[in-house]
Amino acid sequence: MPNLISIGRIILIIPTCLLYPSSSPAAYWTVVALLFLSYLSDYADGYFARKLHQTSRLGLILDPVADKLWSVTMISLLVMFRSFPLWVALVIVLRDVLILFINGRMLRRIGKVMPSDNVGRTYMIVLGMMIIGMTMYFPGMIYIGYILTIFAVVTLGRYYFRARSWVNESLSSTGSDVELEEVT
Repeated sequence: MPNLISIGRIILIIPTCLLYPSSSPAAYWTVVALLFLSYLSDYADGYFARKLHQTSRLGLILDPVADKLWSVTMISLLVMFRSFPLWVALVIVLRDVLILFINGRMLRRIGKVMPSDNVGRTYMIVLGMMIIGMTMYFPGMIYIGYILTIFAVVTLGRYYFRARSWVNESLSSTGSDVELEEVT
């Protein structure tokens, strides 16, 4: 079930992209509903994976990919249709791409990906609220975007150093002398 939710989140990107440029009230409210549904499904898949003890290698890959596809797509829509600053978008997107890269390397190297910590989860909550807020034309949301650029750098740094520690611990527990520098 968690993997189906992640796949559903990816599929929801398509109607969101198709309806986002529309100026009709029906399209606007449909987009808002789709954003809320996508945003909440991110937490639902993790909840069900833990609750039902349904973790899989596919899920380890699919969930972060779905998260990053959603984030990158929504940020792109904000740039195109809500005058979101490109430089802010690039910082946010670069963070997501680098985290995917780190996870891909970890998965290939030690067979694990590292979950977000509380700081990373808070970042994603704030990002989702900003995306929804900007979509709904709430004033002042751009300032949250500026704050997110700092938050993106901090969370990426934390993620990198946690990943480095995880890989080094994993390799030392298996008796390998290879350092993370070869991984990153």
